[in-house]
Amino acid sequence: MSASWDLLRQTVFGEDDCPLELQRIGTKIASECGGLPLAIHVIGGLLSKVKRSKDVWEQISTDVNASIVKSDERFSNILSLSYNHLPICLKPCFLYMGAFPEDNEIKGSRLMSLWIAEGFVKSIGDKSLEEEAKDYLNALVQRNLLVVTRKKSNGKALSYSMHDLLRDLCIRKANEEKFLHVKDSMRRVSVESSYEMDDVCASPQLMSLARSFICTRDKINISHALCMLRLVRVLDIMGMLLEEFLEEILQLVNLPYLAINCSSDLPDGMSRLHNLQTLICPNLCAM
Repeated sequence: MSASWDLLRQTVFGEDDCPLELQRIGTKIASECGGLPLAIHVIGGLLSKVKRSKDVWEQISTDVNASIVKSDERFSNILSLSYNHLPICLKPCFLYMGAFPEDNEIKGSRLMSLWIAEGFVKSIGDKSLEEEAKDYLNALVQRNLLVVTRKKSNGKALSYSMHDLLRDLCIRKANEEKFLHVKDSMRRVSVESSYEMDDVCASPQLMSLARSFICTRDKINISHALCMLRLVRVLDIMGMLLEEFLEEILQLVNLPYLAINCSSDLPDGMSRLHNLQTLICPNLCAM
């Protein structure tokens, strides 16, 4: 058997045997992935979550085959299948990774807090939002859409990242669905350069409607932008190393989520943020 099928089989079944009726279809799917390990891992993650039946696998094979009609878009289309087959609740969680820079590593606790603050996570039964968010995170890892990049001393996952090709897919889908910053919609704004900051600030009316603002790079002046964010609910500026707390933040009285990397003490005026539910500040000293 081919190396591609061996990799796909291991991704789907681990140490277990593959049923004989699925081997022929599985080999065909593996070959259609063109030997690209990432595509095999992602399709394997998809197959591991669907029913292990001949009909279901035949349909996946048909989808993969249809996605490689255009060879120049082959791998992008194959990876798109993994997004198309995601449960609705996981799609925004996946797309949110497009708000962070290439090769970015993000702590699971921060990512889950962002998902909860954005309203992506719904509590089911007796589970808390945090427990449900953890299930979402594990589901994306199991589907090979997120990778654990660091672990705690006890072996549990600490931080996560996304392969560059998957991030490209993430950004493309986010633009198609107007999920992240595009010219005519600024529900979620993510900037990583002064040029991007100037671009979004050129539309103050749209910025005033933004619900989320993420800045992922240092040495960017965001004070002017903060004055526009009247309805913002998520402010994540962990990518900036601030010597002083930005006083403009204290005007964002409806803010439930704030992540900031500030070396000074937090000001007494923090009490004005009466809706604040989540505060992430690595160098937190005092309130």
